[in-house]
Amino acid sequence: MELRQLRYFVRTKDLGSFTEASRSLNITQSTLSQQVKQLEEELGVLLFDRFGKRITVTEAGELFYQFAAESLKKANDGAVLLRDLNDMNTGTLKIGVTYGLRNLFTAVLIKFSEAFPGISVRAVFGTSDELMEKVRSYELDLALVFFGEPDQESLAYDTLFSSPMALVCADDSRFKGNKAVSLKDIAGLPLAIATKEYSADHFFLRLFRKHRLEPDFKMEINDISAVLDLVRTGRWYSIMVEITVRESSLHTVPIKEKNLLRKAAFVRLAGAYEKKAAKEFTAQLRKQLPELI
Repeated sequence: MELRQLRYFVRTKDLGSFTEASRSLNITQSTLSQQVKQLEEELGVLLFDRFGKRITVTEAGELFYQFAAESLKKANDGAVLLRDLNDMNTGTLKIGVTYGLRNLFTAVLIKFSEAFPGISVRAVFGTSDELMEKVRSYELDLALVFFGEPDQESLAYDTLFSSPMALVCADDSRFKGNKAVSLKDIAGLPLAIATKEYSADHFFLRLFRKHRLEPDFKMEINDISAVLDLVRTGRWYSIMVEITVRESSLHTVPIKEKNLLRKAAFVRLAGAYEKKAAKEFTAQLRKQLPELI
């Protein structure tokens, strides 16, 4: 039994598809199927029932999954622990950053690299949901994300601060200077938003539905900078986490409805060994946080 086979099995079970798992692992589907089949033969049980292209995990697979996931975590912890013996002179920190916190991340990264020049940083930008999934699959050491409430027991959340959702408008907007704006008012505006894959978008879309409002989405773009450029023209508005827009030439107007806060946090795998580099990066961010928000 090899760790590679355990990783393949766990990824397939998590995604529920050989096709999706092979794509995620960057291997061919035939290689993945063969390795899982060899694991099943060694164990003497079927881990998956196959129905054409569809698979379901068996009872044996459900039981074995807990062992496999724990084994992978312990093997990863052991490897990280040994690498940490280098005492921050070498190593790599793999960190994910949600788009709205990129400026915060960059400021901290500069100071961190000055303090620990021997540490290489591999940064990945993505949506909060995507990044949390990468943490769960051991692709990232930690991720800097926005969230509403913790919803994954497998992750540990280190909350940094909260920031409200706000209407984003141009300098000449009629809303500039308003103390607040309602969701009803926003629903009638031409909106340019980051695509609905962004967690913040999921958050306020649910709010619109809760208030039985139909927002007017004129533009949906999977890039926050492009959305902000559209808003600067004065033809469109947007809704974002307030801190995302703070250093731009645009204006934000608070939304009247309550509980429109998004929390920024570092997330990592719960119960896993935490790299010294990850601890130091988190500490550096907390040290700089008062001057950055």
